[in-house]
Amino acid sequence: MVLLGGMLFTDSWSPRAVSLGLFLFLVVRPVSVFLGLLGSGASWRLQMLVGWFGVRGIGSLYYLMFAVVFGLPEELSLELIHITLVVVVLSIIIHGLTVKPMMTRWWGP
Repeated sequence: MVLLGGMLFTDSWSPRAVSLGLFLFLVVRPVSVFLGLLGSGASWRLQMLVGWFGVRGIGSLYYLMFAVVFGLPEELSLELIHITLVVVVLSIIIHGLTVKPMMTRWWGP
């Protein structure tokens, strides 16, 4: 967490990075999880939880670094690094604040 925070700059939080991050976080991931679970027999409740909490964090950083190492142009690399870090930090903050209420609502008794 400390290293992640140390990689962020004030200009990382551009309106473009934050809005794209929120769109990916609030729309793209839940929709992709829902489509991926179609026909799986998973309950609606489980689909909601997986769509909200789903896989996050380290995978995003791994694939980003893979692209950077294998020749992504520097200007694009910097922009994608900012967006990825903002998405991961937003994910940590939002999931940390919502885990208890969501689990109580969707997985409670």
